[in-house]
Amino acid sequence: MRWKILMILVSILALWAGMALAAGEEKWPTKPIELVIGFVAGGSADLTARAYAPILSKELGVPVVVVSKPGATGGVAAEYVSKAKPDGYTLFEANITMISRRPLTHHVNYTIDHFTYILTHSDSCWGFLVKKDAPWKDFRDFLGYARKNPGLNYGTAGTYNQAHMVAEWIAKREGLKFSLVPFKGFGAMIPALLGGHIDFGGVSGGHVPMIEGGKLRTILQISGEVPDATPVPYLTELYPDFPQEFRYLMGSTSGLMGPKGIPEPIVQKLANAMRKAVESESFRNYAQREKYKIVVMNSAQIYDAAKKDSESFAGFLQSMGFKKE
Repeated sequence: MRWKILMILVSILALWAGMALAAGEEKWPTKPIELVIGFVAGGSADLTARAYAPILSKELGVPVVVVSKPGATGGVAAEYVSKAKPDGYTLFEANITMISRRPLTHHVNYTIDHFTYILTHSDSCWGFLVKKDAPWKDFRDFLGYARKNPGLNYGTAGTYNQAHMVAEWIAKREGLKFSLVPFKGFGAMIPALLGGHIDFGGVSGGHVPMIEGGKLRTILQISGEVPDATPVPYLTELYPDFPQEFRYLMGSTSGLMGPKGIPEPIVQKLANAMRKAVESESFRNYAQREKYKIVVMNSAQIYDAAKKDSESFAGFLQSMGFKKE
């Protein structure tokens, strides 16, 4: 008899806990949401997060605060988010490749399975940029100069991103030597490029105003729409032999993520709010201005993309002889 009474009490407590959790999810959110970016302010991640954060705030009814945690090509922010409480109050503005590739190149404490994927918003525009008055007329001219002047400095927002890998592949393909100068974001790299501290830089956003203002120009387009008025060659046009295994997610599709385990009702609220943000006139104007392509992927699609990219990138790293750091 006592055992039966105990089982009944346990069932009642479990039911009560479930009802309390459901009620909490219905009221969610009740406090500000932290939207983490992995790079310094002023770069593409920061600008993009600030473009949609006010719309999320309006849709959800609480402040959405953009917080910068730069370092390790987004790895510092990724680890911070992966360890956060999965209650929907800590989110991550990140590109899929930050999650899928970093575990292959560094010993980190997260994998693609440590995150909740909510919704993507856009695909970025990657290119190699130089100062407007750089001595090279085009990319072939640049290659000729690089052969005569080995060790040209180039900047990227960290290591093992698209720009880093493409630059090293071109160097190997052409028998050149480049010197990488990693920064904690494009917001820090562009001033160095403008100041002549680096010879060229790989950028994926926030640079269009500099091009339109006559301060920078693109010498090689990696992915996305060319922002320059004059013709610029694409990587795969000049190099048809560029590895197929690295072409997947070349543009770095970005979106909203969070730690693993966020309850599904909260994920749906966030996805609905994010969809409203992506469909808004202000965000679409921002994307058009930055030459981003609107790309909307749901949770399952994002995870599948991350898994496929991880598998593909592993093959590319092996072909290049890179080993995990």
